[in-house]
Amino acid sequence: MSERRGEFDRQTAYSRLYEVMQTDRPLDERLHDALEIGVEGFGVDFGYLTEIDTATDDWEVVISTELPDGTSLTGL
Repeated sequence: MSERRGEFDRQTAYSRLYEVMQTDRPLDERLHDALEIGVEGFGVDFGYLTEIDTATDDWEVVISTELPDGTSLTGL
């Protein structure tokens, strides 16, 4: 994990997440923004949400922030 980019302010993160999730925008856009808040707050390089098939142990990234080089894991 990379070094933290700043001090994590839990209350600010909760407020931002609440604002993001209360909009009428499509769910995938809201989840992407929530991941961006997590990436910023925790000081990590990227975030992703996966769909996991427990019967086959297959997983697919369904939403991701961009990697430092500008690429995305979505659909891999």
